[in-house]
Amino acid sequence: MIVPWAASKDTLAYFLFLRILQGVSFAACMPIAGVVTSNWASLKQHGLFMAALTAFGQLSVVFSMPISGQLCTSRLGWPSVFYLHSLISFAVFITWIIVYRNHPARHPLVDRVELEKIARGRSSCDLEGRGSSMKSKNRIPYFKIISTPAIWGVWAAASGDLIAIQLIHTFSPQYIREVLGYSVRNTGLSAALPVFFQFLVKMFAGHSSDKIHCLSETTKLRLY
Repeated sequence: MIVPWAASKDTLAYFLFLRILQGVSFAACMPIAGVVTSNWASLKQHGLFMAALTAFGQLSVVFSMPISGQLCTSRLGWPSVFYLHSLISFAVFITWIIVYRNHPARHPLVDRVELEKIARGRSSCDLEGRGSSMKSKNRIPYFKIISTPAIWGVWAAASGDLIAIQLIHTFSPQYIREVLGYSVRNTGLSAALPVFFQFLVKMFAGHSSDKIHCLSETTKLRLY
């Protein structure tokens, strides 16, 4: 919400600081997605659950691009884009705090049938979070984590994926507007279309990953 104020200053320091804060907050989404999937998804729907949970990366762009194009050409001006997204983000954040529970067994809206479906093949400890206090007392092996080749492989893959996606999200509207000559109003919609198809491919990949049983999990991970 204070990005328009920071952008109005003569120096880029304020704006860069806010962008760093945005990046730090976004980084928390990755481990949270894994924890939520592990606690809430049934063993047969991990792929679909993970795809749906991380689809905000595509759906947010599909929403933001056309809306931003409309707002930039309206009398409200470009600062209204940041104000609108700030209000939506705050509303989603409050909803998350009120609705979310770490474990399905502790959620008042999860009925017995849903809990049994999630619990199929799991232990009660996984669902109720028993032993979490005991686990929290154990020291986290940071050195072993950062010295594991698989961890570096995941980080390298994630970095390459996110850098490429961010470049496309950032510069595709500029390319469509300045090179292809689209109007500002139509640029937003045109930039959102490829991301929407990316969302469809992600959902298909997540669902098909759960249904393919002839391949090992390692092979499916490499394939997708």
